[in-house]
Amino acid sequence: MRFVIRPAGTHDVADLQALGQVVWPITYEHVTGAEHVAANLAAWWTAAALTRSLTESLAMLVAVDGSRVVGLLEVGEYDGHPVMWKLYVHPDRHGEGIGSALLAAAVAALPAGSAPLRTEYTAGNAPAGRWYAARGFVETHRDGAPGVLQTVWLQLASA
Repeated sequence: MRFVIRPAGTHDVADLQALGQVVWPITYEHVTGAEHVAANLAAWWTAAALTRSLTESLAMLVAVDGSRVVGLLEVGEYDGHPVMWKLYVHPDRHGEGIGSALLAAAVAALPAGSAPLRTEYTAGNAPAGRWYAARGFVETHRDGAPGVLQTVWLQLASA
């Protein structure tokens, strides 16, 4: 394993922004279009937004290889449940177990008695759906009308 999982800090913000600029277009442009990607980068991947996430999230973890951030996971809270809002791995590091290691670290960090971890992804992102299913997430519902962007909501099944 050529990476270490640790809590993210303010010193990581520029690297997190750079990661977002790489992963978001690759992950979403084919599903949502370039305009949607640009709007979300502007909303959620600015220095101010990422710095705010560091203080407001339940957990924000990074995978680092030396001084390079190669993955990010953020867990917040929504409707009384911990929700994984971000889980991204640099494309040149896919297949190395970084995403799974980040997920395991996040689950381990949840307080005892927490509600099951939830997450969501944009319908049409089949690789995300397969990845989550392989790690024990099950679909709970979808938001949005058929034929438009839908959000697929998942919950981690009990062990």
